[in-house]
Amino acid sequence: MSIETPDLANVSTNSGHETVGEYLQKARQARGMTLSDVSDVIKYNVHQLAALEEHKWSALPSGFVLRSIVKQYAIAVGADPEIALSKLAGETNNSAPSTRRNIAARFDTPINEQYEEGSSWVWWLKIIIFTLIAIAIVYVLVVQGTWLADMMAFFRKWFPQ
Repeated sequence: MSIETPDLANVSTNSGHETVGEYLQKARQARGMTLSDVSDVIKYNVHQLAALEEHKWSALPSGFVLRSIVKQYAIAVGADPEIALSKLAGETNNSAPSTRRNIAARFDTPINEQYEEGSSWVWWLKIIIFTLIAIAIVYVLVVQGTWLADMMAFFRKWFPQ
């Protein structure tokens, strides 16, 4: 592995159509590194790095792991990781998810989506039914005499016959 840092300016922009594997391979060769050297630095298998250079996507993991391999490979060989990742995204449609969230307000969405204008009669109907059930329970308890005498006196005071 060479200690000197060669000029990589001509490697990164010489061809607009080079693939991510070609881009990384040219940068690696410009630094005089082997795949084994890169593997020692970034701790990924030599076979995975070779598959990346040869575009064997089925031999590689997907998602953020693949992006991590490409980014670490680019850093290890002195290439621009953003260029490598953009080339990867162009080839495999494997790009990092956006961290920007669209929080624009929508004024056409009601706050309570279940609430509909004119549905308040349902609530009144529920209240009336509940009240009628409560009155029926009290009536049955009074008729059966299960209420205490004090309770009966209370109700007779407030609800005379």
